[in-house]
Amino acid sequence: MKFILTTITLFFILKSSFSQTYNQNDVLLTKKLYFYGYDFSKFQLADAKLMTRDLKSYIFKLSSFLDEHLPEKKLKKWFKKDTIIYNYMPTTNINKKINSDDIGCAFTTSISSDSIQGIINKYQISDKQGIGYVVIFECFTKATKLASAYHVFFDVATKKIITSENIISKNGNSYRYISDWNGGAFSNLGFYKKLYKKRLDSLK
Repeated sequence: MKFILTTITLFFILKSSFSQTYNQNDVLLTKKLYFYGYDFSKFQLADAKLMTRDLKSYIFKLSSFLDEHLPEKKLKKWFKKDTIIYNYMPTTNINKKINSDDIGCAFTTSISSDSIQGIINKYQISDKQGIGYVVIFECFTKATKLASAYHVFFDVATKKIITSENIISKNGNSYRYISDWNGGAFSNLGFYKKLYKKRLDSLK
């Protein structure tokens, strides 16, 4: 029995010594990042006139728009990274399961910050270690012309959240057409870039 207890203790010591704990400074200073794309699993578009539209197809068009306007070279520049590894499989698999009828709504909705970890936990990730980044879109609201999303960095190995920021942004679009939200979504990413840069500059 004594030998067994000693062995178990040694196992946990070894396991602990090889685990990585990240903080916000690690997010800012790492030169390598895994990007998991855009998660729309809890997203809603608050516009009563659009509730009967095929909104599921729109979110994939929006993802393509964001990829086109925020390519790898630009994302590296935004976040000051040497390497960004793209792996959209975890979020794409989840987005494919979305029911289009669940996306449209009449009023603004929100995602509880406490539920973000549960969303990340559902990702099927093959990458072994490092820092991951994902944008979890929350709501686009026609009445207020606001777009909101969580920008989340997490430990790839454990899926534990390192930082999670809920960004609510507004630009000058009229949002008469659903495609106008493309600019709203991109502006949200831009607002987060400014926050990220401000924090990175504070370390200099």
